[in-house]
Amino acid sequence: MASHCGAELGAAHKRCKRDLVFSFLQVERLNGLDITPTLAENLCTKLLGRGVDVRIALEKFATEGRTAANKSKVGPEILDQLEATLEPMVQALVMAMTEIRVRYRDDFDDCVAHRRFKP
Repeated sequence: MASHCGAELGAAHKRCKRDLVFSFLQVERLNGLDITPTLAENLCTKLLGRGVDVRIALEKFATEGRTAANKSKVGPEILDQLEATLEPMVQALVMAMTEIRVRYRDDFDDCVAHRRFKP
C-alpha cells in the first residue's frame, strides 16, 4: 500500500510541476507569445529535467493546420527569459511540496508507530 501511495504521490508531484510551467506558458501565449508544443516540451525538459507527455503539450499548445515547417519565432533570448522567470517559481513549488511530503510522511510514521506499540 505504501509503495502504491508513494508512486501516486510522485506522479502528482510531476503533474504539478508540469501544470505550473504550462499555466505560465498559456498566459504568455494569451499575451501574444508564439508557444508551440515543441517549445513547451523543450522548456519543461530544461526546467524539470524531464520531458512531458507529448499529447498534453499538443492539447495545450497545438495550432490547427500548423506544420513543423512553421516554426515558432521565439528566439533563444526569450527562451532564456522564460526559463529565468520560471526557475524560481518551480524551485519554490518543489520546496513547498517537499515540506508537505515530509509533514505527511512524519504523520504517517507516527500513526504506524502508535498502532504498532499500542498495548
